[in-house]
Amino acid sequence: MPVIKKSLIVALFAVACMAVGEILIRKAPNPYSIKHHYMVNHGRDVETLLLGSSHIFYGINPARFKDKTYNLANNAQSARINYELLKHYEKELNNGILKKIIVNIGGGALFDPELQDGKEWFYLTGYCMYMNLPGYTSPRFYFEITNTSLFKYRLRKILQGNFSAISYTDSLGFGTRMSIPGDSSYVASSGAGMALAHASGPLTQINRNILYFDSVALWCRERNVELILLKTPKYKTYNAAYPRKYAHVADSAIREFHSRFPEVRMLDFSTDPRFGIGDYYDGNHLCHRGAEKFTKILADTLHI
Repeated sequence: MPVIKKSLIVALFAVACMAVGEILIRKAPNPYSIKHHYMVNHGRDVETLLLGSSHIFYGINPARFKDKTYNLANNAQSARINYELLKHYEKELNNGILKKIIVNIGGGALFDPELQDGKEWFYLTGYCMYMNLPGYTSPRFYFEITNTSLFKYRLRKILQGNFSAISYTDSLGFGTRMSIPGDSSYVASSGAGMALAHASGPLTQINRNILYFDSVALWCRERNVELILLKTPKYKTYNAAYPRKYAHVADSAIREFHSRFPEVRMLDFSTDPRFGIGDYYDGNHLCHRGAEKFTKILADTLHI
């Protein structure tokens, strides 16, 4: 009995510690809670909205645009999530002055699995817990503890008082990680690996993802909002390693998409020679210097 009692006390203590950790993490600002608060309170003021994955999150700085711009992109944000966010904040956007939406269509945007089905499913907890995004019922999307490694990391940073390590988002939604240029050898070597990772799923996944781009395009058409789809800069080793079969399927799908929505503007900066190795955090993402350069080029191109 003493052994059972001791084990029970230890178990209860562990559960209490996890519960306290869960509460502490939920109370700390993170990219999802920050962006949700902004959209609910200022969404009607947005003229240009940025959607997409980490390529947009860390690659475009809204502060450099003349238009009132907000970066609603996030890590691993899928084509489905892009559309669901538009619907989720539809009331604020419909009552506002929205003129343009910019969405990334490069990288894994066309071939990645839906977030709940892939290896990065844990990012859905941010949308479900802090943005109140409907449509996902699994309990694993509503508790921080479901991903133990991230739980430990975030709790450790909170206890250290390093809240910026888990918020990493400025007032206009721009990501503050990936700030410094990556080591040149790492940038070069990581490009190939990331290209293959973005082209590792079934080719048929593009059929589902392109439907979400169709839905975004229809949403914009119905509201007379200009939609711009773009490919962000990639280091040359990424482009060289990207499988030709996937590139051919993607190009074909984008052409067919554009035939359905000819009003959509398509911009491809993936091989832009103006970006050198010092503009990249890795072979797939711009660092802050590269993001500043890219944002200026984009602002001049779109006159915003």
